[in-house]
Amino acid sequence: MKRIVISGVNIVSGGMLSVYKDCLREMLCYCQDIEIVALVHDLKLFEEIEDIRLTYRAYPKAKSSWLQRCYHEYVLFHRLSKTLHVDLWLSMHDMTPYVKADQQVVYCHNTSPFYKISFTEIFRDWKFTLFVLFYRYLYRINLHRNAYVIVQQNWMREEFRRIFSISNIIVANPRIKTKKKDFSSHVREGQFLYPVTPHTYKNVEILCKAASRFEEKMEIQIVLTLDGSEGSYAKDIVRKYRDVPSLKFVGRQTRERIFELYAECEALLFPSRLESWGMPLSEFMETGKPILAADLPYAHEVLDGYQQVKFLDPLHAEVWNEAMQDLVRGTLKFDYIPKSSIKEPYAQNWNQLFSLLQL
Repeated sequence: MKRIVISGVNIVSGGMLSVYKDCLREMLCYCQDIEIVALVHDLKLFEEIEDIRLTYRAYPKAKSSWLQRCYHEYVLFHRLSKTLHVDLWLSMHDMTPYVKADQQVVYCHNTSPFYKISFTEIFRDWKFTLFVLFYRYLYRINLHRNAYVIVQQNWMREEFRRIFSISNIIVANPRIKTKKKDFSSHVREGQFLYPVTPHTYKNVEILCKAASRFEEKMEIQIVLTLDGSEGSYAKDIVRKYRDVPSLKFVGRQTRERIFELYAECEALLFPSRLESWGMPLSEFMETGKPILAADLPYAHEVLDGYQQVKFLDPLHAEVWNEAMQDLVRGTLKFDYIPKSSIKEPYAQNWNQLFSLLQL
């Protein structure tokens, strides 16, 4: 019987929590003769996944500080690994721990080390600037101990090859299972949606600048999931643009409400300059409605083969202004991007990934 440790003590929400849970479910289905030890932040996050072959260990202090995180990854888990006799140690959250195992694999989803920070952003979000620099260093620690490094997109594989000089990289597209949604609601013409979090790299200000240039006769509304209460950056954005008629700041929404907004809006806006995947893009593709997205590698990979997409320069507000007006008028010309192929090693689902890992 193989013993596998899956570590994700820093994962508490969002897309990566869904990926972690899917990994557990799919591995239990794929492998019968297996014992899984799952290292998590909080047991309550995983209450719905139970199996006699699955044991949880909670480490709530691991996320309390970077010092604690490093202590867990490089000291505590090393001690733990010597007592478990591990066949495979799979780290789901970027860092490669110092552990004793027959095989180590790390899942790298954070794209911040590859982000080019502008001079303005250094002062507007200095914490993120330090995070980018620090994370590039963390990625490097113990990286060559891994039999494989898993990334979500091909462009990330190329960046890992360039920066870290490694070649044992698997591209594994995330497949988040969602309940079938009804998108038959009445579409509000001229309504655009950007489900955004309060970070500078989400590039929300480019849409605010674009909206401030609309003529009064243009009946366009951009719904943004910010309200200024999220922090200093969001507060600054809302204060600066709250009087722009075309902007509607609605604050953070539940996942259910986001899907309702998908159904209501005419198109999705996604100018983000940094994404590991861009889950709203995948979700919105189910509607078959238009998407205006940043002309960047991550968006091209997610929207590969999608018919209703227009890729736009993420640094110029005018092109976003014109594209929204053209869409409302019915004159927007979409970009045809033929479906591309990704070189091996490549996993389109969990079973293919587990096969590559020889489980």
